[in-house]
Amino acid sequence: MTLPFNSLVSTTLEHRLKTLEDNIFLDRPFLRWLTDRGHVKTYSGGTDIRQPIVLSENSSFQSFTKYETLNLTPQNPFTMAVYPWKSTAISVAISGEEEDMNNGEDGVIDLVDALVENAKESASANWNRLALTSDGTGNGGKNPQGLPALVKVGGTVGGVATADAATWDSLGGTGGAVTLATLDLRYLQTSIGNVGPDLELTSRENYASYISALTPQLRFTNTKYAEAGCENAKHMGATVFYDADLVDAGTSPWYMLNSKTLYLYKHSKRWMSVGPFIKPADQDARFSLIISRGNIGISSRRLNSVFTAVSNVTV
Repeated sequence: MTLPFNSLVSTTLEHRLKTLEDNIFLDRPFLRWLTDRGHVKTYSGGTDIRQPIVLSENSSFQSFTKYETLNLTPQNPFTMAVYPWKSTAISVAISGEEEDMNNGEDGVIDLVDALVENAKESASANWNRLALTSDGTGNGGKNPQGLPALVKVGGTVGGVATADAATWDSLGGTGGAVTLATLDLRYLQTSIGNVGPDLELTSRENYASYISALTPQLRFTNTKYAEAGCENAKHMGATVFYDADLVDAGTSPWYMLNSKTLYLYKHSKRWMSVGPFIKPADQDARFSLIISRGNIGISSRRLNSVFTAVSNVTV
């Protein structure tokens, strides 16, 4: 039995979008990096997103001898960073004329494939742009928060203030023209022991000046991402990518990130969720909404840093 147009489109669209959930960010280095490392966390609900964070060491450590009394002071090094849910929507429209031209199951599937590709690219581009540039205040505070809200000097992140926990902070500073030695030192400053940044992000111009500053003997790449078409270079223990959404002209940041501390959160029932196609009374068309609910958060600001307004990299 042939399904009615509305049911066929909705069913096909939902099926196609489900296959895109795991690869929607393949062309975006930051969000792909989080996806590849399993740092996309799915929640089934709740009024907000709660991320456990460690703010202090266990202070009961001590040396002792024989029958000396030991420190049994109860420890509470943990607290919760709290992030709000943020919602995004993409509308999909099919005019009556398009419906007539694509009559039949094969025509509908071809039309849906085109709609899905457009929806995928739009969702990927906008979530990536927000992840790299949003401080969470845009569009009246409705935008998801991105790196500017999470990796910064001072302030409050996830409801926890730097003034209340000195370790809940990131290294910053204005870059200008930075040298390779400056980048090396910042990498070490952002590390604790052998735990350091694994991902660095900047603009195209900064990336180009970085690889130009390297001697040929020191130019290495992450082959997995290079083979997938993601241009990159190595810097100590991190992989450096450029992203067009990080603006140039001397105002681009240079992020050093530890992906183990960064998360893309998504709602289990509201991520690329397809609504019914509805035909309004005053238009010869059908409309559906694709809703995503989530946010981006951090569990350790100390292991991430940023230079703002980097103009270029020199030897």
